[in-house]
Amino acid sequence: MRITSPLVHLPEQNREQMYKKMLDLNANLSSCALATHDNIVLVVAQRPTLGLVQEELDELVWNVAYVADLLDNKLADEFKCRMYSEEPSPSKS
Repeated sequence: MRITSPLVHLPEQNREQMYKKMLDLNANLSSCALATHDNIVLVVAQRPTLGLVQEELDELVWNVAYVADLLDNKLADEFKCRMYSEEPSPSKS
């Protein structure tokens, strides 16, 4: 089973610094990790379903939600990137 929560879109600038920050943050995370997919930063947790009990599932979901809430605004502010939940800016024609 895999649980994900999107945080922010990767920034246009300073991607290398953001990747380094994500690796540094991963060193202190437990039961989840930061990853990217389609230029979106995600919190990801994964566990086999064999033997999974409700309490473990609840903890995984809570942990992903907690880390997402803790980091989404911090990453958006630090790297000037758009939150996943924000609509893209309209293009100027």
